[in-house]
Amino acid sequence: MDPRLVTLCVGNFVIGTGAMIVTGMLNDIAGDFGLGAASAGQLIAVFALATCVGAPLFATLGSRIDRRLLLAGSLLVYGVMHLAAALAPGFAALMAIRFVTAIGAAIYTPQTAATLPLLVNAQTRGRAISFVFLGWSIASVVGRRARCDTASASGPAALIPL
Repeated sequence: MDPRLVTLCVGNFVIGTGAMIVTGMLNDIAGDFGLGAASAGQLIAVFALATCVGAPLFATLGSRIDRRLLLAGSLLVYGVMHLAAALAPGFAALMAIRFVTAIGAAIYTPQTAATLPLLVNAQTRGRAISFVFLGWSIASVVGRRARCDTASASGPAALIPL
């Protein structure tokens, strides 16, 4: 397997795990900030909103910035913002941080799909896309569960994806 595809797959695993982390920690987050689960669930909505709006807006970056730099930079922003989320002093700050975090996902995930034609030939492109996005599938099972298990043990530090 091409190590570049493995790297993109692992990146999607990290993005997927971070995107779904809140679902496993929702009750803990609500309790920590003195909120109901529905109010804390706004963290899920703000992530989805930022991703939906951000992905098309940032799509043009792919043609203006070196792909490696763009992909690495978006993962760096994503990771740093998860660290910031773990240290958020209040719920409003956590919401803002979660919004910026989602921008990293809105850049990384679509750009992996846009990068694949540069890495593989047309005959293997479908297999490559399936493999690279397998990271999201694995995150939905393994990553989310791992975060649920560690959330109560490690508290806010569980917001740091990997």
